Amino acid sequence: MKTLLATAVAGAMTLGTAWAVDNDEIRDRANRVLGSVQATPAEDIENPVAQLGQALFWDMRLSSNGKVACASCHFQENWGSDSRERSINARGGRTMQSQTVFHSMETPGLRWLADRENGAAQAMGSITGSMGFDQRTDILPVLIEHGYEELFQAAFPNDPEPVSVENYGQALEFYQTTLRTPAPFDGNRPVIPP
Repeated sequence: MKTLLATAVAGAMTLGTAWAVDNDEIRDRANRVLGSVQATPAEDIENPVAQLGQALFWDMRLSSNGKVACASCHFQENWGSDSRERSINARGGRTMQSQTVFHSMETPGLRWLADRENGAAQAMGSITGSMGFDQRTDILPVLIEHGYEELFQAAFPNDPEPVSVENYGQALEFYQTTLRTPAPFDGNRPVIPP
């Protein structure tokens, strides 16, 4: 038994030494195989569609009860996820725990069930989910009431009806594509219309 233990300790020490020696090589190989995360380009962050999406993401007034935003379940201090057992919604209920928004737009399906094919579908589905509205179009007068028309017009200048459910979804999706881990998660909150 002592011999087996001594052999295991000697093996672990050898492995530890090998690891220390080859650490740079392993890191280089991992970077070649897996790639690396690049910071979000400034032009994406400054894009009017991303700016609109950022404002929508943080604005609690855009829920049926005026107390829930996307950011209510995607916390900065939890790397864009929710550490609670269940996330909240605007109807006072609890839903499945929210996953991180970092790099989420790069996944083949969103949510635990992967039942939303992209960020726009997720955002539009959340209108009648987490945001608590009965119908998706119920959010449109709320957006207008809170001064979002100009931001939608700036983001979608060629659209004759820029304030739409589809553009709401596209703006949130575009903003979330900017949430990449070397990028700051809104150290400066957006300017939300009065």
